[in-house]
Amino acid sequence: MKTIFFIIRNPHRINAVLRTDLFKILKAKNYRIVIVSEFGGDKNFVEEFKGPNIFFEPLIEMGRISQMLSFWREQAFQSKHPDIQFAIMTHSGITKGIKDTKTILTRVKVLIRKIILSILPHNEGFWDWLENIFISAQCAEDLIATYHPNAVLVTTAGNEKAFLLACKKYGILSINIDSNIDAPQLRYFSKPRETSKWAVFGESLKQEFIRLHNIPKNQLTVTGALRYDYFFKEFKPKSREEFLKQIHADPSKKLITYAAKVSTMYPYNDVIIKEILTAIEKGELVDAQLFVRFDPGHDIKQYGKLLDSVLWEQADLGGDYEHVANLLYHSDVTTSIASTFNCESAIFDTPSIWIGFDGYDKESRITHRHHELKVFADIIDMNAVRFAESPTELIKLLKGYLLNPAQDRAARSNMLEQYYYKKDGKTGERIVHFIETHV
Repeated sequence: MKTIFFIIRNPHRINAVLRTDLFKILKAKNYRIVIVSEFGGDKNFVEEFKGPNIFFEPLIEMGRISQMLSFWREQAFQSKHPDIQFAIMTHSGITKGIKDTKTILTRVKVLIRKIILSILPHNEGFWDWLENIFISAQCAEDLIATYHPNAVLVTTAGNEKAFLLACKKYGILSINIDSNIDAPQLRYFSKPRETSKWAVFGESLKQEFIRLHNIPKNQLTVTGALRYDYFFKEFKPKSREEFLKQIHADPSKKLITYAAKVSTMYPYNDVIIKEILTAIEKGELVDAQLFVRFDPGHDIKQYGKLLDSVLWEQADLGGDYEHVANLLYHSDVTTSIASTFNCESAIFDTPSIWIGFDGYDKESRITHRHHELKVFADIIDMNAVRFAESPTELIKLLKGYLLNPAQDRAARSNMLEQYYYKKDGKTGERIVHFIETHV
């Protein structure tokens, strides 16, 4: 009996990986499956995924020294590619938009780290040896020795580093199955951890991993987006009246959905909310209503009484895939900043707008620069997601889509094909075939 490890680090990956055909097919084929996660103590989680050959094991987090080593390795191998350097600068700009993180102590630590890194060997063998002692041996090797997996499935080759190290050490097949379309430029500032194979969403993502990180072409296979199989194949929408009543919205009015990022990424959510509400009150957005979906980790208290005038929900306090699918399906237009939420809207042919301005500050270009990252800029250029560079332009674009939702339909369809491959909902089947071909 062949054994497959699923490394599940957060609740999002439960939906994106475990609640998919990939898991169901492997389970039906009587593979021995080991789910390594922090959720094994949750009775509902165990009840949902249990089976004769299903085992649950805890995901052991790295200690302080291990985390420091991992960070130092990433600094040592930080990419010099100009597009990655631009992404680093953009990320830093977003952080500085909230506070200056470079205190005197921080600057001293950075200087000391640079001196030490200049002395240490700059080769992967040295860092593998060092991290195997502090990371792999501590967090993964006991499970490897107990179950002898034939393949280890990871979802971001930068996070499940203990298992990737162990796979490399013992020659075990590792497969990355859920890297989002912005991963090459925004998730990997340094060379990705060595992974045997990558099952990537679409051809554009494949080419970006080759272009930015020199990952060999034969390690990358286009399979489609596993996380969206449910959207493409299984999803059956509720009636508009039923769903809008569920979120306390008016079924007779058009729905504008704003996916609000946490304040550390975008501190101007109040400006966006006020601008849209004002446009509705003035009659610029006729028969429309605003619904706000706050990202996980959002501090709702900061908005005070403003939320008394708007419908809203917190993403981390509920809302499974069916709920999100219904929200995207029944929204007349969605908006956010540099989010794949906008791309997901296209799955349901829902028009979407990226916000590219920093509140009322006309001089700041932090958010605009975020959208200059290649993955976002390319999608904007094809008009699959429109780009608002001012509050006035945002309202204008919202109005245009409310009046003509079919606008840019061909561009949205083209984006899905380019970035997410096929809309047949069979990514899970393709990944299973891919696994069986290599184990």
